[in-house]
Amino acid sequence: GAYVRSKDGREQHLQSNFLAPALLSLLLLKKLSASGAETGDARVVFVSSKLHELCPGLDLDDMDFSSRAYGSQSAYASSKLAEVLFVRALDKRVRSKGVRALALHPGNIVTGVVRTLPKIVQFAYRVIMARILLTPEQGARCSLYCATRAEAVASDAVGPYFTSDCLEKLPSAFALDDAASERLWSWTLSELGIHDDI
Repeated sequence: GAYVRSKDGREQHLQSNFLAPALLSLLLLKKLSASGAETGDARVVFVSSKLHELCPGLDLDDMDFSSRAYGSQSAYASSKLAEVLFVRALDKRVRSKGVRALALHPGNIVTGVVRTLPKIVQFAYRVIMARILLTPEQGARCSLYCATRAEAVASDAVGPYFTSDCLEKLPSAFALDDAASERLWSWTLSELGIHDDI
């Protein structure tokens, strides 16, 4: 796809998939921590993607793909790796407050992605892909599992990652890089103008 910038001037995948949910999570942390202290079970769940595995590491000097070759798949994969790394850093910081941060791959889902294409293409997509892809209801399964089930937060893993079958698995080796996670944490707070008093 074409390179698109948001109204804030950020590459669209970076903004919608990573910066916006990271900002929301950080702004809600005081409330989440209060709830976690009271109930012992507050959660932040990032819907990532197995496509994070296609990103061999983040370029924090050019997260917007301003000075390197752009490809929408590369930008998407980068934003999804950023989510998994951010969840790792966040989970380390909030576990002691009764809050957990988790990431998941919802599965490959039939969506309205073809809604701007001719009706015959839309019809063919629905008929063919319905045999291969998950329904939206099936795709929501892991998000609900991570948000509600005790088993999801019973993991000792830092920032556990789950598959569309609600099974915990290790994300890519790049997503397990603690130094990269910490660098992304600092970069994110700086980009969002938030102080690291978490």
